[in-house]
Amino acid sequence: MNNSLKLVLAASFSIILTGCFSETNNLPDQKPDYAYELDTWQENSEIYEFTMKANPEKACVMLMLDSGKDMGLSCIPKGPQGERKSLLPADYAYELDTWAANSEIYEFTPRSNTDYSCIMYMLDSGNAMGLRCEPKAMNTLSSQAAKE
Repeated sequence: MNNSLKLVLAASFSIILTGCFSETNNLPDQKPDYAYELDTWQENSEIYEFTMKANPEKACVMLMLDSGKDMGLSCIPKGPQGERKSLLPADYAYELDTWAANSEIYEFTPRSNTDYSCIMYMLDSGNAMGLRCEPKAMNTLSSQAAKE
């Protein structure tokens, strides 16, 4: 490849990247409905819950490791709202005995719908995690209502 072609390709690539960067800088901001930390083992994990623009009846729960190495997202219908806390303890926290390294499991109640439960799993190394939210079992809902 000759030098002039390399120069044209390099210039084109930087122009394309500049266009992509300026596009994300011009996106409108959205404040989360809830922002808090989940009390997890090595480092707390940040949680942001926000209302979808395309479906205002749904809330999305985004969980991000403090290290920024991984994140997960799950969207649920809105429901009974939880209290605002800056640090949320997990409803359940335990380790799953796995082959290479143990995996931590955290179950918590999202603030946008307290009839749901989210489960977050994370490798002890902190290199990977996942998040999924589902409706709570009926017996869990009735025992939770009795506590309140």
